[in-house]
Amino acid sequence: MMDLKTEEKVKAQIAVIPESKCQLCDEDEIHWKCLNCEEYLCDKCKKLHKKSKASRDHKITSVAGSNTQPCEKEDTERQVPKCNQHTGESVQFYCKECEDPVCRSCVISGSHKEHTLLKIEEALKSKEAELSTIAEQRLSDLENNLISIQKNKTDYTKDISTNRVQVKLKGTQLKAELETITHDILHQLESREKEDMTELKTKEETVKEELLCVKDIIKTFQSKQSQNHVYEISFILEAKQKLNALTITGTLEPVQPPNHYAKHMNLDNLKGVIGKIQRKDQEDSPPKSETTAQRNIVRDVAPDEKTNLSFSFQGKRMAVALSDGRAWLADYWANIVSLMSKEGYLIRSVDIDEVVFDIAVSNDGCLLFTVNGGNKVTKFDNDSLTVIYEDYSGFTARGITVTDDGSIVVCLCNEKINKGKLICLADTGISTIQYDADDKSVLFQNPLRVCSNRNGDLIVLQKNKMIIVIDSCRRKRFRYDGSFKGQDKKVKDLKDDYDPWDVVTDKYGHILISDNNNSCVHVLDKDGKFLKLIDSQALGLLYPLGMCIDASDRLWVCSYVIGIINVITYLTQDGDIK
Repeated sequence: MMDLKTEEKVKAQIAVIPESKCQLCDEDEIHWKCLNCEEYLCDKCKKLHKKSKASRDHKITSVAGSNTQPCEKEDTERQVPKCNQHTGESVQFYCKECEDPVCRSCVISGSHKEHTLLKIEEALKSKEAELSTIAEQRLSDLENNLISIQKNKTDYTKDISTNRVQVKLKGTQLKAELETITHDILHQLESREKEDMTELKTKEETVKEELLCVKDIIKTFQSKQSQNHVYEISFILEAKQKLNALTITGTLEPVQPPNHYAKHMNLDNLKGVIGKIQRKDQEDSPPKSETTAQRNIVRDVAPDEKTNLSFSFQGKRMAVALSDGRAWLADYWANIVSLMSKEGYLIRSVDIDEVVFDIAVSNDGCLLFTVNGGNKVTKFDNDSLTVIYEDYSGFTARGITVTDDGSIVVCLCNEKINKGKLICLADTGISTIQYDADDKSVLFQNPLRVCSNRNGDLIVLQKNKMIIVIDSCRRKRFRYDGSFKGQDKKVKDLKDDYDPWDVVTDKYGHILISDNNNSCVHVLDKDGKFLKLIDSQALGLLYPLGMCIDASDRLWVCSYVIGIINVITYLTQDGDIK
């Protein structure tokens, strides 16, 4: 604040505007005067005057007669604020507890006793730091939210695309299955028509022959007619005798054409086969309103409904059953491995991002898998993927199994050089199985699938459709090429070429081989003797693929066409094949 004398002096100095130009640049339009330098300034020089280090703190005021507003904001802002409690006192401190600027009198009065007092400059720095921290945190949170939303958009688009492909493929698969069923029914009609028409033709020819005989008798009688009535009577008696002796077919029952019977189409069941749209956070448990619809997925495929069940799982071609009734199922079309409950509910799914070739489960319950064309064995555990084996010698990892002692056996093949081998991953290390222990001959060429039995034998399915069995000492035991002629006369020959796709064994040592072309399962004993064909087509399952045996000694069989899985009880209580 200026004192009275200084104010009067200033008023006297600015009473009249001097009739001269700016004292710094010699221009007109004098609007300002620096009280410290006692110089008159134009607008431009006034700004420069305030920017100079030497004069930035000078007092500048407008001169009388100028249209410019007196006193710049800069001058006002540089004045020290006054205390709200003590008139005329300038604030000098900042109370940290009260979060208020205070003057010296506030401190002396004791109202801020034992409070933390900071100089205004220190308080400013502290508050600026707090503001900076909060602002940075808010910016970081918003940026992370933005990244999360953008990732969500990308993942969502990817999942929607995958679902769209799955729905289209499911429709295509169902259409193909319907066409197959339609073709089969039409084929049955055609076969029945041929049989019935053959029967009708036979009857027609028989009646025509009988008609011809009667006509011949009548014609013979007419040719022997005479004027002598005695002779004519004898001719009549002869013709009558021949007609009576002739066996004539009686009234024929018409051959009835077959009728086509079809159940009413249940759209809800049909929709269940195609699938439904459901958020992932709802997949662990089925909606209450769909309990009945879910039970409809399980249907009878054999007279014994307690031992033969069928589940509709999309695109599944491989299965590995767990001890608690659940099963890992590999999805060919969408590259997904799903964990399903025994009731048919989805528990969880793993997106592999590649076409899965084979799956297995380790003794500690972890999912193991190989991918088509890959050279790795990957383990899924605790929501993470870990590569446990990788080949660098040009071989591709194919079939995989886990033996009773926990060893992991993997098929490796190199189709370019037509060679193959097995590798065994055990606690003691990695070993290779490639040559016969006795004659050192090559055991395998392009092995595709492998399993083991209770004897320690390894059963290997090769690309050339040959089943090769080696014992625990790595020696050949026997082979099976799908030929069982002479072993069982009751079994009819296969209609199509033998086409093995998977091989499994049970606790009794039986070897089961899925035959895709013939829609059946070949069953051998532990020594390779043919026992039986399980006709999966009769159970409503076409083109069987992957198989597994569960803890209840039931056979799980996957279908290629529409993803049907049959769970079949094929053993008697004594362990014999039914």
